[in-house]
Amino acid sequence: MIELHDVDKVFQRKGITTRALNNINLRVERGDIFGIIGYSGAGKSTLVRLINALETPSAGEVVINGQAIGDFNSKQLREMKKDIGMIFQGFNLLESKTVWKNVAIPLILAGKSKAFIAERVKELLQLVGLGDRAGSYPGELSGGQKQRVGIARALATNPSILLCDEATSALDPQTTGQILMLLKRISHEFNVTLVLITHEMSVIQKICNKVAVMEQGRIVEQGNVIDVFGHPQHPTTLNFVRTLVRDSLPESIEPHSPANNRVRRFRLEFVAETAGQPVIYQMSKAFDLEFNILFASMSEIQDTVLGFMIIQLSGEAEVLRAGIAYLQQCGVRVEEVQ
Repeated sequence: MIELHDVDKVFQRKGITTRALNNINLRVERGDIFGIIGYSGAGKSTLVRLINALETPSAGEVVINGQAIGDFNSKQLREMKKDIGMIFQGFNLLESKTVWKNVAIPLILAGKSKAFIAERVKELLQLVGLGDRAGSYPGELSGGQKQRVGIARALATNPSILLCDEATSALDPQTTGQILMLLKRISHEFNVTLVLITHEMSVIQKICNKVAVMEQGRIVEQGNVIDVFGHPQHPTTLNFVRTLVRDSLPESIEPHSPANNRVRRFRLEFVAETAGQPVIYQMSKAFDLEFNILFASMSEIQDTVLGFMIIQLSGEAEVLRAGIAYLQQCGVRVEEVQ
């Protein structure tokens, strides 16, 4: 669906060279809800502007539906852009036009008939829950309602890809949740591929199935959201994940390793059904091991429960090995910690 191969983007302004993107490789499958997260200046928005051809790469290629857009002529480029909708942080609505007219603009520009436009706009406003606000003006709407208008407008030409550039960062948490659920519903019902640019890990947590983490123009980590949340490899990813998920022992709680060689600490990760099973109690009973739970947390990510626990086990080395092997057989990921 969307591929970036060895993409660089360099800007030259007043004799100063800025490398905004450096060797970007990315693949977004059809139907993905793909999150791209990073701090301000990481290159996220530049990456999105390459996907919808508002910018051209300095090196490498951008491929949409199997075709490199750098090879498109102007007509092909216009047709490709019709298949990509864009949702903005600042809504980008025309304040002097009604909600109806704002949604209709892409269809008017596409030369659709009045009857088609009337039916399509009515359908879209019903979809986003604004069927009764067609005659309102943007100044009469809340932030969430404005973004719903933006979503309806982005869907007007029935695109297969929606690009969302910080689409919820100007909204309060409750409205953000409502908009994200609307986007998720649109993706699932209409098989629309979503690419979400954000600096908020909660957005990734709620609706994305895949994520790429950016820093200083590079993708430093990417993969399935559950894998990235469970096993962040890069310090930037770890910082983002820890805004939502605690997976380590707080420093204020027994910061030093146990002095007794018979006592060892382990970090346990539980995913999905293993999070609700009494596997630690069963292990303790089966192998006569004493345990102490030092820390535990649980989160829900994309309808999947992800749990972490730090435990202290006491016993002979051979028995400890057998107990840990039992936990692993039960589907628990185990890592010894100091």
